[in-house]
Amino acid sequence: MKTFFTILIYIFSIPLVSGQTNINNSNQKNLSKEVKSDKEIKLIIDSALNIYPHNGLLFLFEAYKNYSKQEYKKALDNFNKALELMPNDIYIYYDRAVIKYNLRDYFGAIEDLDSLLKKDSLFDKAYELRGSSKYNNHKIIGALKDLNKAIDLNPYDALYYISRGKIKLRLGDIKGAIKDNKKAISLNNQNIESYFILSKCYLQTLEFKKGIENINIYLLHQPEDIEAYQLRAELNFKFNKYKETISDCDYILKNNPMDEKYLFYRGLSYFFINKKRKSCKDLKKAAKFGHDDARRFFNTHCD
Repeated sequence: MKTFFTILIYIFSIPLVSGQTNINNSNQKNLSKEVKSDKEIKLIIDSALNIYPHNGLLFLFEAYKNYSKQEYKKALDNFNKALELMPNDIYIYYDRAVIKYNLRDYFGAIEDLDSLLKKDSLFDKAYELRGSSKYNNHKIIGALKDLNKAIDLNPYDALYYISRGKIKLRLGDIKGAIKDNKKAISLNNQNIESYFILSKCYLQTLEFKKGIENINIYLLHQPEDIEAYQLRAELNFKFNKYKETISDCDYILKNNPMDEKYLFYRGLSYFFINKKRKSCKDLKKAAKFGHDDARRFFNTHCD
């Protein structure tokens, strides 16, 4: 039988992690602690819950186990129980806010982070998470203020610049978004999302070559991201790289053959490389699915 002292040693041996956004899913946030494998913690947690059913630490680490399996609703339930038993542990509010964020309960995440920051106004991760929650809750100015504060407190976390860059892009501050994402890459060039955001910025500044270069880097790491192919197709088309546009549209339309926008781009690209038959076929489909420009072009240039 394991003693409570043994459980505490195990619990506090778990190292802190960065809390950075998961690259494969930019909307997912991470907890304040790493989670060891189920084999390492299953016996400890399950037996300890029977021995010490009223100890909040046990519910806390049951929540971490749920989180590792992406069982967010179960994790939320266990964080709630942990907070009932440990109401003065303000950092549980952060982890519960992470769970709420991943469940898209942005308002709930903001409430938890408000509670935390009233007691610890220097917790930079909390400002970043609250800013991201506000951004997703369409409170853009408040989100920017929180990200500015996070960067003031910790100017060396690349994630903060990525998050602030998204907000600046949304606000139309393209130069600011570019500057923030270049800074993020200088701090950690493995933050692949920065290359995607830079590509979106360069599309707006009409610097298509730079946009293509950055989205190519992103796609080396995320080769199945449809949105990235959509962005690159638009960049290639506007840079007059019609064969490359057709290749990107092929991939997009393989997954969604009724996407009128990329039928239109592919149709025009075929037209500009003198493949009129294929062009008219795509334009006719795009028009059928509601693309007005495709209809007009078809009526003007196709039999």
